Amino acid sequence: MKKYSILIKSAHWTCLPNLIFCSMLYQYFLKNGHRITKEPTKADFIIISTCGVLTQIEDKTIDLYNNYKNLKRKDAQIIMFGCLLKTNKEKIKNLDFYHIEFEETYKLDLLFYSKIKFEKIKPICDEETKTKLLYNEKTHGFVKRYPFFLTKMFFPFSKKLKLKYKIIIKDLTHKDRIFVLISRGCISNCNYCVIKKAKGRLVSRTIKDILNDIESIYDPKKTLFLVADDCGCYGFDLKTNLIDLVYKINKKFPKTKIDLNYLNPTILQNDADKYVQLFKDISFRYVIVPLQSGSNKIIKKMNRKYDVKKVLAFADKIKKISPDTILYAHFIINYPEENIIDFLKTLITLFHFDVPLPFIYTPMKGTNSFSTIKIVSKIKGRLKWYVFMSISNIVILFKTIKYQKLVE
Repeated sequence: MKKYSILIKSAHWTCLPNLIFCSMLYQYFLKNGHRITKEPTKADFIIISTCGVLTQIEDKTIDLYNNYKNLKRKDAQIIMFGCLLKTNKEKIKNLDFYHIEFEETYKLDLLFYSKIKFEKIKPICDEETKTKLLYNEKTHGFVKRYPFFLTKMFFPFSKKLKLKYKIIIKDLTHKDRIFVLISRGCISNCNYCVIKKAKGRLVSRTIKDILNDIESIYDPKKTLFLVADDCGCYGFDLKTNLIDLVYKINKKFPKTKIDLNYLNPTILQNDADKYVQLFKDISFRYVIVPLQSGSNKIIKKMNRKYDVKKVLAFADKIKKISPDTILYAHFIINYPEENIIDFLKTLITLFHFDVPLPFIYTPMKGTNSFSTIKIVSKIKGRLKWYVFMSISNIVILFKTIKYQKLVE
């Protein structure tokens, strides 16, 4: 088979399932004798990993396509894969590209296979591969700038505060990590979310396969990041669960610190005692909790199944027993029918987390909220964002000052 030069580009590098898929592509092409290039004019194929989670990232995908269409050689071909191909086909219907959905990776073998098929590539990403993929890429710009704006103002007065910031930002930007995919899809049906449409039902990987993958890139000096669209629902389709997986990882790799990508609050609420014990027993560096709102009214309208107070009580227990675990919370603000009381309830919840960050609600095509709920005011959304970030900066300054860990 002919050997090709291939450029790999993502519209959303900070999406960890996206990063892992790009890592799989990188390893697949190299193992089949192809070359990776960063120069679009030298590429025979340009691979664009799309994203459909937010309108602005959809737009970035289209911008990438248009940019590479103008830069590429006439005989070069653009290949696109990822969420956008399923979530908003209307937006890409007039683009000229080779189409590969998540269930169609066999198409890669038709073009590039010589030694190893794509299905045999491990869904992992080590530090070396990540560094090569992200060479000259600007990532985590939002996290580095806005949430710590107030904290940085105090750097001239406190070297210790600056050191704590560097340690926290290292965790938030996924430095010194190895990444392993544990599942794809989810079991929830949130009204605002496109993930189920893009990736379908939950498909978990076996604990045996996950342990083998960890072993292949294991480094006791690096933190293991367990990646999924929802870590909390891992194993529900295999009659196991995340807690069993983590204990077995800890048994085989007892020195490993762990990060978790999205812990569904419903799971935390339903198994609170078991998760509290888990955090007592295992060292977690960083956990994302997508709380989304501090108002139970809004949570219900989102079709999410938990009580905010119970989840906050869990967060407080975790911080008490594991103070150096960074709890990173996502919130959706300006959701339809969110009034000032609902928003104030959300602001109060910020103090329970270390790094609370907002996303302004965007109606995404193909979701229940897109078709059934009236359009919300963008101006109100922007004003709420500024208020949220102002409070969040105060919270983050306070939590950074309290952060205990000063050495790796």
